[in-house]
Amino acid sequence: MARSTDAAGRPVRVGNTTPHGAGVAAFYDGGMPAELEETRFGLIVYCDGIRCEAAEAYMGGIVIQPAQAAEARHA
Repeated sequence: MARSTDAAGRPVRVGNTTPHGAGVAAFYDGGMPAELEETRFGLIVYCDGIRCEAAEAYMGGIVIQPAQAAEARHA
């Protein structure tokens, strides 16, 4: 079972938009772009049923953290 899903529970893969570790994008199985809620810094995904934000990490890669913690960090 996938740990990251969209709001409807469909599994999504989250990754960078470039090979150099920039940007954030999510895809369904088969490569179709996932339709996810966007935030100022990333995308909303659900991990184990918890609402989270997937965002670009400082030196590339992706960091996923609970949305409430992400909102507090960006405030």
